[in-house]
Amino acid sequence: MTDRQSRDSLPVRKIARKPHTKSRNGCEGCKRRRVKCDEKKPQCSNCIRHVSACSFELNLAFSQTRSFGSSSKDGHSTSPRAASPTSRTSVIHPIDPVLLGKNNPQLLNLMDLELLHNYTTSTSLTISNNSDLQTYMRDSVPQLGISHPFVLHGVLAFSALHLARFKNEEGRVRYTSYALHHYTISQRAASALLQNINAKTGPPLYLSATFGTLFSLGEGPRPGNFLLFTNQGVAGWLTLFRGMRTIMQSTDSMLFESTDLSPLFGISNRLISTEPRDSQHLENLREQLLAAFSNDPDLRIYLAALKCLSMSFPSSSDTKTRAAETSPQFILAWMHRVSDEFVFCLQQRKSAALAIFAYFCVLLNDLSTFWWIRGWAEHLISEIYASVSGEHRVWLRWPMEEIGWIPE
Repeated sequence: MTDRQSRDSLPVRKIARKPHTKSRNGCEGCKRRRVKCDEKKPQCSNCIRHVSACSFELNLAFSQTRSFGSSSKDGHSTSPRAASPTSRTSVIHPIDPVLLGKNNPQLLNLMDLELLHNYTTSTSLTISNNSDLQTYMRDSVPQLGISHPFVLHGVLAFSALHLARFKNEEGRVRYTSYALHHYTISQRAASALLQNINAKTGPPLYLSATFGTLFSLGEGPRPGNFLLFTNQGVAGWLTLFRGMRTIMQSTDSMLFESTDLSPLFGISNRLISTEPRDSQHLENLREQLLAAFSNDPDLRIYLAALKCLSMSFPSSSDTKTRAAETSPQFILAWMHRVSDEFVFCLQQRKSAALAIFAYFCVLLNDLSTFWWIRGWAEHLISEIYASVSGEHRVWLRWPMEEIGWIPE
């Protein structure tokens, strides 16, 4: 018998396959790549390794979507408060992978083109009522986003949020999921650059923080949300806004000298007053605070916040004239200037701090024509009224009259 015949006559040992459990519950990315998904949530290991958007994470964001103002029959948006959080659709529609891009979340796709078109033709015009600033936001910001994709993702997130506000319930949920998708990508990429702030990264980081603030305001108010803080602590958007101040301090003059941001700062400096303006209503509140808290160690904090607020108040006391003079830059300026100590007093629900905050709500109400601010004034004054003690509610009379809010 030959050696070959001898080998052929030997019994063949079969190698048993390793048993495994088949599952059809893997994420869309693993299915496209034809690899086994470990089904970890909110992101599977394969998607983390490929730096791609995982459908598990997107569907989680989808299920946590906040309720936005619904559209009325005449096409106009109603207040966000009118839409109950319990009125969301119970059916979760998965995001079309073709629209999201196949592997790399940095790549643009058909939905991104729709969002970018909406931004340049509509959303950019809703950020300010100043024509020069509108032009800057429409033309310069997307151009900067080409070199810094995380800025572009912030732009697309805000645009998607804008579209969601004026869609029906199904469309609102769909576009909100895209908004959260782009917002997450933008904030992750920007956070990674915070440790390396320089002349090149400073301008795009500043814009990213700006759109983070706009996005957070555009999400609309919810119960227990005082805009600057929530029951869980300082609001997330305020942390982003404080980050803008850190960026400005870190980059010093090179941020203001940047050719990318110089038009923005030039326009804003013309819009924002640097000197306190005379307001009889603010002066009356100041006198009341001096009389009631003369021995309170927090009095200096209250007066400083009130002085900052006077810089943001238009000179006219007439409601219609004041609304015509008011710009979102007034609001952003006060929230940038107010101290952390004052925010802490607000968190402690101190009546004096809440009264000052109520006067700030008057400015918010003047800006109710901006969709991303609409609903905040009424919501905040109701939360403030419920938190202020009865003897101090008299301080809220003028803000309540200006806003047109009546307690239940």
